[in-house]
Amino acid sequence: ALQPGVSGKAAEVGASEDRKQEFNVVYPAKNVLSAQKGSVSFWCKSLNWDTADKDYHVLFRARGGDAELLIYKVPDPMISFLIGPLRSENGKKIWTELRGKVTSWKRDEWHFVTVTWGDGKGTLYLDGKSVCRREIPNMPGEFIRFGAGGLYPARWPKSGKSMIDELKIYDRVLTPEEVVAEYASGAKLIKK
Repeated sequence: ALQPGVSGKAAEVGASEDRKQEFNVVYPAKNVLSAQKGSVSFWCKSLNWDTADKDYHVLFRARGGDAELLIYKVPDPMISFLIGPLRSENGKKIWTELRGKVTSWKRDEWHFVTVTWGDGKGTLYLDGKSVCRREIPNMPGEFIRFGAGGLYPARWPKSGKSMIDELKIYDRVLTPEEVVAEYASGAKLIKK
């Protein structure tokens, strides 16, 4: 399902109200998404949910046998970047989570999300600004596939619908200056 986006058409992601139809775009990750270092950036907007709701809204997800990378809105309201292995140690998941507040985000507004990881560190950027940076003590294993809108949107209760546009995958850690430049170029298109 395509609609007007930041530039050209954007993909509608999420699930139908009855959970019978999923909207996502899934790709193989081999030779595209590195578990050791990289960056993911995209523009997103909510179609039928608000940041103040108590639901989870998945925007991007990558998985492998022992790998998880998830970018989603959590109930707090925050955007969460979760990365690490799927396995548990001593009964606890060993992934790392970085969060940024999105209390000012509103329905039908475009926002820019960027995550970077490499050299044992991760950063979450929202609208071109670094909002959380932390050590990643347990890096993920190899990613097998990734999806705009997640991999299984109908499995998340009340996942809602969102738009994703200009999804970019990098095999390196973007610099803060590069993130700001990408945000600024997209923001100019939105204002037109």
